Amino acid sequence: MIVTPMQVAYMIGGLASGGVFRQPHLLKDAQFQKSAGAGTGEPANNGSGASPAQVSLLRERRVNISESTVEKVTQGMYGVVNEGGGTAAAIKLQGIEFCGKSGTAQVIGENAKTRFGKGEKKFNNNAWFVGYAPRRDPEIVVAVLVEEGGHGASASGPIVRDIIKAYYDKKAKKGQGQTTVELKRYDLDAAPKAQIVERSKPTVKPEQAAAAVEPVSARSHSLNRFRN
Repeated sequence: MIVTPMQVAYMIGGLASGGVFRQPHLLKDAQFQKSAGAGTGEPANNGSGASPAQVSLLRERRVNISESTVEKVTQGMYGVVNEGGGTAAAIKLQGIEFCGKSGTAQVIGENAKTRFGKGEKKFNNNAWFVGYAPRRDPEIVVAVLVEEGGHGASASGPIVRDIIKAYYDKKAKKGQGQTTVELKRYDLDAAPKAQIVERSKPTVKPEQAAAAVEPVSARSHSLNRFRN
């Protein structure tokens, strides 16, 4: 069987979503349309009467998968990472329902390895890992293939873990609010000196103002150093 990392991520994401397979895309805030029938993949206008030009190109396929099957498979992938004896227990993430499956793909068979050189790196197995979170209806799915990496749990798994952790770290920071700086452009030849040394002010949420603003003494000292 030949598959790409994108196909593996698509399949695992659809299975963990209970049979809802969403088309991969590079469009921000793209909208999906349900298929006309289960498993057909054909777009539908949901009775809106919209013309083809107005219908989103993104397709959502729905495949009938029993709830018991989805529950068993997703619980199994949860156990791979989070339960004792799981092949990827070493990459567990605290506080995140990180699930996944390790995989090893042979480049050539064991008999061929013996004949052509068992110790040669070019014959090492390819390492697979596909991970997602949370356990049901995932927000993020990541598939990684490390060529000649050996074991999926040790070569590909940590990469998947770091990507998913970065996603949730960024999401948490957005929820807390971030201090941002408004960038300004200056004409250094024409602008007066007072305008050139003016600092752009950070934009903060009201509830963060007390924590984000520097003390007066520290701010004055910093500004004096800047002017000097």
